[in-house]
Amino acid sequence: IRYLKEKYKKHCIVFSARGHIGREVIDAKNDEVIDDIFFAEDFEYRLKRRRAFFRPKKSFRF
Repeated sequence: IRYLKEKYKKHCIVFSARGHIGREVIDAKNDEVIDDIFFAEDFEYRLKRRRAFFRPKKSFRF
């Protein structure tokens, strides 16, 4: 990742579960190799909202 960032100016964003992140990822963040770390739990509400939106609608039958 360091090579890609230095050579091609690429960005790196890591998605992880809280409490299941490796020491190497934290070290890379401190060394500014990784731009940002996002935790999956922070996006759970969006996933739930999206699932509710795409849920099939129930029709009324009399």
